[in-house]
Amino acid sequence: MRDRCERIAQIKDVHIYRLVNQNTIEEGNPRDLFGDLTQTQFEETLIAVEEDIDRQAAVKFMREMNAESNEFDEEKIDDQVEKELRALENQVRSSASSSAL
Repeated sequence: MRDRCERIAQIKDVHIYRLVNQNTIEEGNPRDLFGDLTQTQFEETLIAVEEDIDRQAAVKFMREMNAESNEFDEEKIDDQVEKELRALENQVRSSASSSAL
């Protein structure tokens, strides 16, 4: 956010406010949360967490896709359409033969 505020040719003054709630991560020192991790270790940990989140999202997506594919069975729909078409053809034939008499 700050980079948006400090653009080249920025004319107006920019005020940045940081809101911090009690008993949240923002309230404490990040070093307290992550111990004595080096910058590299911290970045690796962050990447691992992001990869885990991505993996969980992919699993959830695949479950949803499988559920949708179970709901949408193309063969069943084709069979139903064929049945209805045959029924309509029979109705047309019977009405055509009765009107011919």
